[in-house]
Amino acid sequence: MVLTHFARRILWVPCILLWVTAPVWGQIDKCSVVGRVQDQSGGVVPGVRVELKRVSTNEVFPVLTSSSGDYTIVSLVADTYALTVAQPGFKTYVRSGLVLEIGRTYRFDVTLTLGESSERIEVTASAPLLRTETPEQSNVIENAKILGLPNKGRDHMAFVGLLPGVAPVRNSYGEGTAGLGFNVNGQRKVDNLIWMDGGIIGDSNGSSTIYANLDAIQEVEVKTSLYDAEFGLRPGGQVSAVTKSGTNQFHGTTFEFHRRNDFEARNFFDPGEPPFYRRNIFGGTLGGPILLPKVFDGRDKMWFFYGYSGERRQRGISLTGVMPTLDQRQARFAKPILDPLTGAPFPNNTIPSSRINPVAQKLLPFWPEPNTTGQAYNYVSPNSSEDFSGSQHIAKIDWRTSNRDRWSARFLYNSAPFIINNVIQRFATTEPYTTWSQTISNTHTFRSTVVNDVTAHYYYLHYQTVGAAGDLPGFGKTLGFSNWPSTTTDQDGIPTTSVLGYTALGHRSQFGPADETFQEIRDNLSFYRGKHSLKIGYHLRKRAEFGAIVNRSSLSFDTRYTGDPFANFLIGAPSSSNLGAESYRLNYHAWSHNLYIQDSWKALPNLTISLGLRYEYRRPWFDKRGFSSNFDPVRAVLDPPLLTTTVQPWQTGRFVANVPVLEYVNTNFQPRVGLAYRLSDKLVVRSGFSIFTNEPQGGIVESLGSQPRPNAATRTFLSDPSTPTLSLSDPFNGPLASGGTLFNLRGIENPLPVPRMFSWGLTLQYELTRKTVVEAAYIGSNSVHQFGLVGYNDAGPGTAPRQDRRPYPQYQNINFVTGDNRNNVQSLQTRIEHRPGVEGLTLLLSYTWLKSI
Repeated sequence: MVLTHFARRILWVPCILLWVTAPVWGQIDKCSVVGRVQDQSGGVVPGVRVELKRVSTNEVFPVLTSSSGDYTIVSLVADTYALTVAQPGFKTYVRSGLVLEIGRTYRFDVTLTLGESSERIEVTASAPLLRTETPEQSNVIENAKILGLPNKGRDHMAFVGLLPGVAPVRNSYGEGTAGLGFNVNGQRKVDNLIWMDGGIIGDSNGSSTIYANLDAIQEVEVKTSLYDAEFGLRPGGQVSAVTKSGTNQFHGTTFEFHRRNDFEARNFFDPGEPPFYRRNIFGGTLGGPILLPKVFDGRDKMWFFYGYSGERRQRGISLTGVMPTLDQRQARFAKPILDPLTGAPFPNNTIPSSRINPVAQKLLPFWPEPNTTGQAYNYVSPNSSEDFSGSQHIAKIDWRTSNRDRWSARFLYNSAPFIINNVIQRFATTEPYTTWSQTISNTHTFRSTVVNDVTAHYYYLHYQTVGAAGDLPGFGKTLGFSNWPSTTTDQDGIPTTSVLGYTALGHRSQFGPADETFQEIRDNLSFYRGKHSLKIGYHLRKRAEFGAIVNRSSLSFDTRYTGDPFANFLIGAPSSSNLGAESYRLNYHAWSHNLYIQDSWKALPNLTISLGLRYEYRRPWFDKRGFSSNFDPVRAVLDPPLLTTTVQPWQTGRFVANVPVLEYVNTNFQPRVGLAYRLSDKLVVRSGFSIFTNEPQGGIVESLGSQPRPNAATRTFLSDPSTPTLSLSDPFNGPLASGGTLFNLRGIENPLPVPRMFSWGLTLQYELTRKTVVEAAYIGSNSVHQFGLVGYNDAGPGTAPRQDRRPYPQYQNINFVTGDNRNNVQSLQTRIEHRPGVEGLTLLLSYTWLKSI
């Protein structure tokens, strides 16, 4: 797509900003403080020195009040602080015990008292829960809830479901990976974005892929609606987790979470005791200053933090199946077995050894012998167990190199393999699932009113669907099939062999790798002038996906021909077969450039107006290797076209490579308007209107990697219903199933319209006590151009053959994604929250009424 002259000039802005500024943190994992200093008569006091001190590290953040007596301090790490205000002719004001949380803007107004500056007025008070400065709808799960509330599996995402407007949904990930997704304000799960330490850690379908060690998490913030222009990409929830940092004091924790079979229910069909079960989640954390005796003292300068979490699980599993009996293994049956050649029964219900298929003889030993009777099954998998071993490492270093610069680097590695069970233990597999996340960031203060932040982040997810067991390399070649295709995907392991009424043989029916990466640079420049607090930001994001799923060949046997499925297997007479091939293969790359400007205007002492504009420029999706193509309904062809129609190795791309397979209409301007008005010291009203845009979830684009191409589509062969025309020795040589020469296609409207969500809301928040607030909010939205799947090649009415009645009779089904869907949401959300005081009680109670059309 060719950039317009205007768009090209716009994209120079972040480049200039990055060139003239030093790197620092993004605001998504920080907090800020604002306030006004006045005297006892109510007059503002300009030029006052205001210091905020981080208690755990002795870092000091000084500013001077403006001509209007206002001050602003940004890019603060969530922690406990002390505020000091000093001015000659006034007593020094000190307020301690201020626990600041991520994503929050706190107001601390100070009234100075006449006196000597050597005199001190000391106040110990917690930070207010009342949100007085921003219109956004958001909530923070603070450390007390993270560590104190029960949490099965120790998943930090589980807390998100406690908040108003959020409905949890279960993901399909396995044990040890993040297991919860959620819908926010009636939007889909795929519309969410998951962050950790300023970098995206969620997958392309809106779910977290990491169980973060709870002892290593400082806080979790969830923005649900009306957030400012710094946040975008998707219109749903923005979930930000921040890991802990080291301090001047060494501190650490240990933990152990244990479950056992004494509390498990047994399988209804298994009369024995519940199977053996043990689950241990354990680990610990350690943080403090970096000390090298007589060489380096990192107190007040350099700190480390490390967290480890391990999971070990042993589960005895009740797996049952039906195996061939000892007589059947000898080709002896209890009922007449017909000879397909003559139509007469075999003598003595026994198949002669000369008629046993040689491939069947090689496959037969993989069925274990029966070990039980008197049930609907004759086999219980002995000592069948599921052993899981997962680990997570989090390491972090913070370094204050000067009063103007603070660096931070965090590394996270998570391993949580899937367990794929099988009643025949030889075919059970363990499949790797690993994630890496690395961030490096720095905060640079040019002067007290100009601060710049940047974060560089790399995220990598690897998942490997294991196809064959390690003890059978190359076994598929040795089975004795005639005309075994040289490009087959089944060189290892056993094809799926399904005999009606019996447990199937074979390794997992699909296998292949999947990789997803995010590479990001986020830069924010914040500066303050008079009553305005301005932020300008840029977010460069590269998203890459590589994946391949291969379908293993399969064989099916039913009752036709001999009257018994297992007899058909022994003589080698399948009813059908599928020649394995790729389900899809892709190698995508896509870039996006995101710019925003946000102004917080203090129009009145009790009124803050928020004005913002965000623009997102999304470059087209490219397939670097030519594995993918889109369906063009106007020309009724695939675009890009096939590079060659000859049979190629299945790992080779066949479409023209490195051309756009999906483009966007880049009119992604997103204005944000809101206000926060303090009706009194205890009552705040917040309101706003925002426009958000969206990007397609991964599954939509991935589908373009499954277009038909030579030697990359599963072919189904059918045997004649009355006479065997397929042989187990040559199962992929016969008539194709009906429609076997016509293909299913997939497509996406191109260029893709911009999905937009128009969101509005009104919130009232009241402070009952210093530690208790109640809140009621009305949140509404209207979404247009939402993605939806339609059948583009459905047959119309008539008496002609069905295929002739299709709009594109040269194809079968065409699944096509368009931007024609709409959604309207109206909701009422209430919340009561109490933070721990001397009594140690914490409370979060929320209720949501929501209607989505």
